[in-house]
Amino acid sequence: MIRDTLTCSKIERSSDPVPKGVRRINRELIEDWEKDQVAETRAIKRIAELIETENFVVAVGSSGCGKSTSIHYVALQLYHQQGYDIIPVHSPEEVRQYYYPECKQIYVVDDMCGKSTIDINLVNCWGRQSTEIQKMLKNQKVKILSSCRIHIFQDRLFKNLSSLSTVSCDLTSDYRLTCDERKAIASIYLTKGEMKLIEGMFSSELKHQKIIYKTPFQHFDFFPLLCSVFPTEKLCSVRDFFENPMQVVRDDLTHLINAYDQKTIATLTFFTVFNNTLYENLLSKTPSIKHVLECISNHFYLQQYFSIQCVKSELDNLNRSYVKKIGNSFYRIIHDKLFEILVLFLGEHKFDLLLDIAHSNIIRDMFLVKSSLETNIDSVDHVKTFIEVSEQNEPSYFNRLIRDINNGFIKNVFNNKQMKHSCFRDKIFQKIKCESNIISVLSNLSRSDLFLLFKSMIRQGFCEMVAVLIDYLNIAAEHALYIASDTGSTNIVKLLLDRDIYPDEWISIRNGVEKTPLFIASKHGHTEVVKLLLEHGSDPCLSVWRRVKNTPLYVASKNGYIDIVKLLLNHGADPNISIDMKLPYGYLPVAKRKPPTHSEDNESPVYAAIDNEHSEVVQILLNHKADPSFNGWAGTPLYFAVKKRNTEIVKSLLIQKANPNYSGVYNKPPLYIASENGDTEIVKLLLTYKGNPNIRFHGDKMSPLHIAIEKDHIEIVCLSISHNANPYAFDKDNKTPLFVALDYGNIAAFRLIASIKKTITVDTEHMLSIILYHASKYGATDVVNSLLEHTNVDGDDNSHNEYKFAPLGVASLLGNKEVVTTLLDHRCNPNIANMNKETSLFSASYLGHTDIVQLLLNAYANPNISNTDNLTPVYTALMLGHIEIVKILLEKNCDLNSTDKYYEPLVFVAASNGHAEIVKLLVENGCDPCVCKKFKTTPLHEASYKGHSETVKVLLENNPDPCIIDKENDSPLLTTFEGQMKIVELGMKHIYDPCFLSWYQKTPLCIATYLGHTEIVKLLLQYNTNSKLKNRIFLKHNNNRFMFLFIQTPLLHATWAGYTDILKLYLEHSWDPNISNSDNQTPLYIAASVNNTEAAKILLEYESNPNICSKDRKTPLFVASANGNTKIVKLLLEHN
Repeated sequence: MIRDTLTCSKIERSSDPVPKGVRRINRELIEDWEKDQVAETRAIKRIAELIETENFVVAVGSSGCGKSTSIHYVALQLYHQQGYDIIPVHSPEEVRQYYYPECKQIYVVDDMCGKSTIDINLVNCWGRQSTEIQKMLKNQKVKILSSCRIHIFQDRLFKNLSSLSTVSCDLTSDYRLTCDERKAIASIYLTKGEMKLIEGMFSSELKHQKIIYKTPFQHFDFFPLLCSVFPTEKLCSVRDFFENPMQVVRDDLTHLINAYDQKTIATLTFFTVFNNTLYENLLSKTPSIKHVLECISNHFYLQQYFSIQCVKSELDNLNRSYVKKIGNSFYRIIHDKLFEILVLFLGEHKFDLLLDIAHSNIIRDMFLVKSSLETNIDSVDHVKTFIEVSEQNEPSYFNRLIRDINNGFIKNVFNNKQMKHSCFRDKIFQKIKCESNIISVLSNLSRSDLFLLFKSMIRQGFCEMVAVLIDYLNIAAEHALYIASDTGSTNIVKLLLDRDIYPDEWISIRNGVEKTPLFIASKHGHTEVVKLLLEHGSDPCLSVWRRVKNTPLYVASKNGYIDIVKLLLNHGADPNISIDMKLPYGYLPVAKRKPPTHSEDNESPVYAAIDNEHSEVVQILLNHKADPSFNGWAGTPLYFAVKKRNTEIVKSLLIQKANPNYSGVYNKPPLYIASENGDTEIVKLLLTYKGNPNIRFHGDKMSPLHIAIEKDHIEIVCLSISHNANPYAFDKDNKTPLFVALDYGNIAAFRLIASIKKTITVDTEHMLSIILYHASKYGATDVVNSLLEHTNVDGDDNSHNEYKFAPLGVASLLGNKEVVTTLLDHRCNPNIANMNKETSLFSASYLGHTDIVQLLLNAYANPNISNTDNLTPVYTALMLGHIEIVKILLEKNCDLNSTDKYYEPLVFVAASNGHAEIVKLLVENGCDPCVCKKFKTTPLHEASYKGHSETVKVLLENNPDPCIIDKENDSPLLTTFEGQMKIVELGMKHIYDPCFLSWYQKTPLCIATYLGHTEIVKLLLQYNTNSKLKNRIFLKHNNNRFMFLFIQTPLLHATWAGYTDILKLYLEHSWDPNISNSDNQTPLYIAASVNNTEAAKILLEYESNPNICSKDRKTPLFVASANGNTKIVKLLLEHN
């Protein structure tokens, strides 16, 4: 299917940028992907999500964890669902070469920067092409899916490709396979029996003195690989394979190498020559192939001549076990992980052969000299994937490297990771000088390859080779000094400077930005390199810093490199050169050694150091005459340091005479910021160095004292006042600090300000009223007393707050007794009301402030003034159960006949809320216990309905009529339908009629049965319920639209609802078990229809007739049979 659809691709063959041969190989590869069965994991879903919104996604993980499968699967989804053309590639050059802007393309790159180790050539290649690739990706039709091993992804060199690797999906951490996902993968390859076996296996490992158990489903990151390999290998039992798969493969290879005929292992060895990609066209009779076959045959016991035909035959035998064939093009070991195991195995058992014939990539990535191994700082896990070269084998190894150089594989040799070790470089260079025609080999390279090699040698610090390339091949050292300075290669920097390389060369980086070696060395903290550059005349104060926002001193200050800052300053760097933040990245003219021109859009090195809190760097800059009052985009350095809350830097700046009172148009003064943040030590420093405590913020005109009070920083308030801060200064809203203290409830600050020996009359009458209100609100009695005695403030003024509370009103509401006493002593009116017409007495009564209620009544407060809802103080007190206040108000002859706006009398309200003592108090004071509200409901009705038994008792004891009915013709007893058992008993004692019928034909017994209240039914039956009502209509409902009859007796309903205890009670009281409803359905019929076996049994025991038919001539036996209830059928037949 894939062949046909790819052939019908939207790209016309005449314009297809992919060559026909490559297209054919790709088609075979993609067809192979199509054959794979894939379990859709979280990682696959995540990659699919990312590629919808992003254009470059990297799948990261260890070998065998499913990276490649995931990106292949997602690529196929894009092909089938959105019509993307899939193009597998190996390098960024191929992406650029095959780019076709008119077509949707998805490029798939496996192991984008190497397999076993990072491929520096590929990294450099991606770096060179990144700008063009990003331009291509802006075309929404192009996407790239890539995979990368985790240790390569985390490599420092790979991280330089940040623009291409920002979007990734980690298959070994965040999206590691769950147990369910592993089972789903296993189910594709394993039988159910095999899965059960490995599910039952447990392996344990000791960790931190605790045993951690893991099933094989959880143990290996390369679990998908294991599942795919097992069915093809069948090397051992499933248990042995999944317990130690690596050892199983090694054991099988050991078996092959010990076999009588070793042609299988010899054939597998053939793959090492071609780095696991054996193209079929290579299997021809060429001298090179014959030489390889001869070398291999000399190291194995073979029962026949090891010919090309023999290899082909064995490859066919190995297909779908160790080997897979991709289309008709090439063979591969089925997975890189197995290939790695094979190489390591051969390195252990056939070292000489492998060293002789292996591909140069294997020599580069998999061999490690023992002397390098001993000094290698790589992790242990990585070391395990190398073949160790002993001292005895070192000559042979280095001879192989020389051979690779002479054969043109010079890039592979010099990109060897061991080059970072000086001992390795010394050995290889001595060998090169003695035995290699290195100059001739290098001369054959193209200029571009030569320059790439040159840069690689610089980055690896291979000083000797850099010298060779410069001295013998006349390589222009363009950018060389910059690269060496970037990597911190001190020896190479010295080498280049000794060859008179200009130390201040400009290098164009991405986006047109230009930088110097001194800048990049300063940025990365390479102190020795900076020292060398400065000693060779590099100028830290160039006449023009072109297209760059940062100077060396700026970036060194920003990163806190103290030694570099000192070096730059000692060599004349200007600490006051600033950068213009409003310009685009670059274009920054700065005159050399001229007085700096400051603007509000500039930033100096001091700023950079303060921003990153490098106190020592700030001190060094100040000691070298950095301007402490420089006014840049973020204000002055002092402003910035205060904002960053760095006390040490603030102190350094103040010592250098920074102005503590300067602030820009839009910036807050330093003292204001420190007061706002509560930084007491900084406030002390600023005030000590003559900071103005009365300075204002331009925006709201607030002083530091205002904001300190607002933020409740009392210690700073004390400091400000002790330094003569004005407590009566107005902000833009005409608020003084004194007012702010009251407004925010900061009583401590208020009292502190009020204690200042300064007349309080400086405030306006308006402000005095507001202050009095707030002082009353927060209980500042002394302030209230001072204002009333020493000013002409109006104590009854309620016009200055939202709810129109007078000072006495708010003090009464909040229970400030001393304030209330003070206000009353100064003859404040207790009858002034707020916006809701609530007096001080009302507020105190509402919140239960008994003492204040007494004080107000003693001051002739009117107890009968009602609010907008017609509520009086006594009403609100009894509603909330404040009995003592009710007593006091009753003593003051409050109106007992007052009601609310719904005309609910006082005794009704008290009864409704269950305040029995208050009800008793009201009745004793002459309230009518039978008074009705608007809907003719009495207190007894309300108390009965809500279940307030104590209140009911009080009302009954005061002889109300227990049979009085409300508007709906309900007596108090009927309000007990919610099962209030205690009230029923009370009602019975006070001559309730349990058989009373309401207008809706509801008897108490009916209601109790309806709700299943067994105990109430039992109680009502004890009071001789009228037997005539046993067969009366049960309920007559009103649904607010029309009337309807639901004809049902209590006995029938108890049967239907399954209340067997109530059913028994009625039958025990001789109720008719054969009573029927309007459809002539008996209780036994109902029991059979609802499958209530227990009810049927009880009814039959009380001689219910099983042969009575309903109106539609159906017997209980018929209904039970129709419902398939064999138990009821059996009971009925037994009683027939």
